[in-house]
Amino acid sequence: MKIIIAGAGALGFHLAKLLSREDQDITLIDTNEEVITHVGSHLDVMTIRGDAASIEVLEQANVEKAHLFIAVTTSEKTNLLVTILAKQFGAKKTIARIDNPEYFEESQKERFKQLGVDVLISPHLLAAQEIERLLRRASFTDLYEFEHGQMSVVGFTLDTNCRFTNHTIAQVETLNSSFNFRGIALLRNHKTIIPKPETVLRKGDHLYMVTHNKFLDAAMDFVGKELKSIKNVMIIGGTSLALRTAQLIEDKYNVTIVLSDKE
Repeated sequence: MKIIIAGAGALGFHLAKLLSREDQDITLIDTNEEVITHVGSHLDVMTIRGDAASIEVLEQANVEKAHLFIAVTTSEKTNLLVTILAKQFGAKKTIARIDNPEYFEESQKERFKQLGVDVLISPHLLAAQEIERLLRRASFTDLYEFEHGQMSVVGFTLDTNCRFTNHTIAQVETLNSSFNFRGIALLRNHKTIIPKPETVLRKGDHLYMVTHNKFLDAAMDFVGKELKSIKNVMIIGGTSLALRTAQLIEDKYNVTIVLSDKE
C-alpha cells in the first residue's frame, strides 16, 4: 500500500515508524530540512522536503497512486487544503488532523467528505475520550473500545487481591465462569509476553485481555479490583486537551479547572 504522510512532526514520525514496520510504501513530506534528515537517518521511508500544498511536491510524491494520504502538519488549514488537493489528484483515501471541535459535528464531517476529506482526526479529542473512558472504569489502567463500543481491551496490574496470581492462563479459564475473555499480552519486567495456556501469572504482571463490554464489571471483580465511584475531577491547566476533556465529562462529574496566572 502506498501511503503519503504530510508533516514529519512527532505524530507524523510515529505514524511513519509504525506503518514502515508493516512493509508499507511510505513517503513523508515536510518543509523542515533538519526534520527530513532525521527521518531519513532513522526510518526506511522516502522523504521529500517541500510544501505538501505545492502541486509540484504532490506530483513528485506520486499522489495519484496513493492508497492513503494523511495530513498531520501543525497547521489545521494546511491539513485540510492538502487533503482536498490530494483527493482531487487521485488519492483513494484522505485523513486530516484538525483541532476545531465544530468540524466534528456530523453535518460538517459530511461536508468535508464531499470536499475530499474522508476522515477527520484530533489527537486531543482521542486523548480526551480515553481519559473519559478511564474515569468510568478507574480500576483499569487501560481501556480501549472497538467493534463500535461492544468489545474492549482492558489492562490491569495483578496484585495480592487478584485471585489468579500464580495460576496458568489455562487454570484461570477453568476458574472463571462469570465472563468470557482472552488474554492477549502480558507486560513483565518491561518485556512483552504473548501468553500461552501454560503461562504462569505473577504478582506485578500487567495483563491485557479482550472481553465484551457487558462483562467489564465481572472482569473487575474477578481480578480483585473495586469499582471506584468518582464524583469530583480536577484538571490542571487550560490547554485545549484540558478544555476538551472538561467538555466531555462535565455532565457526569463535578469538574474544576485550575489555571496558572499566565493562563
